[in-house]
Amino acid sequence: MRRGAEPGRVMRNIPPTPPVDPQNEEFVIFVRSKMQRTWLPMSMVKGGWQANAIIANQRNEFGKNLFGKTLDDTLTRNIASAIYQDKDKLEQKLRQQIPQLKATKIFEFGYKIRDRDTPDDWYKAEGITKIPPSEDIPKTPLENIGDWFQGNFGKVGAGFK
Repeated sequence: MRRGAEPGRVMRNIPPTPPVDPQNEEFVIFVRSKMQRTWLPMSMVKGGWQANAIIANQRNEFGKNLFGKTLDDTLTRNIASAIYQDKDKLEQKLRQQIPQLKATKIFEFGYKIRDRDTPDDWYKAEGITKIPPSEDIPKTPLENIGDWFQGNFGKVGAGFK
């Protein structure tokens, strides 16, 4: 038995707490196998001024009413693009470095905003926003407008054939 441990108590490996960035929002990225329900912390990334602006607007009623779900979609899209830009290499590395994911065929990713009031809880799988597969990432409002124009004016053009 290790010195200082209570008899019959299992010692857990708790990851060290990284220092809190007072100026930038921090996001904890989680991963799991689609066949498992347990999220595992993968990494922590710092947002810049854009992420800070999104989070600030999410935290006040005016921003929520004005932008609604667009803020959530923007945040998810930006984090997803960072994850999916080199997905195959990332998944290969996860299989090598995390024993629980060694045989994983389909990965799922998620994130949460690190709570500055409880920085020691950064690794806990609570309040995670699931990132959809790359093909289901929400489009930007401009992409949606482009799709609308293409769909509607494509139909008009088809009438002249």
